[in-house]
Amino acid sequence: MASSGIPSSHTPSRVLGLRRYPVTLTLLVVLVVVGMVTGSAWHTVPRYVIHDAGFRPTDGLTLDLWRLLSAAWFTTDPWSLLQALALTALGVGLLERRAGSWWAALAFLGLHMLSFLTLALLYVLPPTAGLVRNARDIGASAGYFGALALALAMTPRWRWLVPAFAVVTAASWLSAATAHGVAGRDINAGAEHLFTVVYGGTLGWLLGARARRGARQAP
Repeated sequence: MASSGIPSSHTPSRVLGLRRYPVTLTLLVVLVVVGMVTGSAWHTVPRYVIHDAGFRPTDGLTLDLWRLLSAAWFTTDPWSLLQALALTALGVGLLERRAGSWWAALAFLGLHMLSFLTLALLYVLPPTAGLVRNARDIGASAGYFGALALALAMTPRWRWLVPAFAVVTAASWLSAATAHGVAGRDINAGAEHLFTVVYGGTLGWLLGARARRGARQAP
């Protein structure tokens, strides 16, 4: 059949709009590849994976900062991998749609690292030292929760969700930190989630406020 000469607009990338989400797609591919290599796609990873790639508070104090990046790409088991894929698609994808690819990449990595460094700081401060543990943690949750909070705070109709999100993460962290028998990495993860939601939500509110001022001043 002869071509009509009209470019097709029904290719998968155009129909789904996937080319608008290069950062989100790259993160998803990396998570899947690392999950397959480490085996977390099929079973719980050996403890040495967490030991070799994870971050703990004292790593920040000894400037063993490469672990800030390595910890973001690993998951512990199939459920955590599926959760990371779903919430990365939601949080980073929503931010990439709302603010663009550069903001999505910077928010994912920057908020992840900032929340882990805050964890290290709390570990050495006497008033809060008992609320975190010197346990290694892996996972992308600080990155995708922070991106989600930032995107929500930039969107007027969803901005109210950020304080509720922060309250839930704070309650989860404090209940884990004061309970008996909770793994140290789970306690630290709760703290990281609270920090990244607060940081991402605050940044999103500031960016949204700047955009609103700009809109009001426009002729």
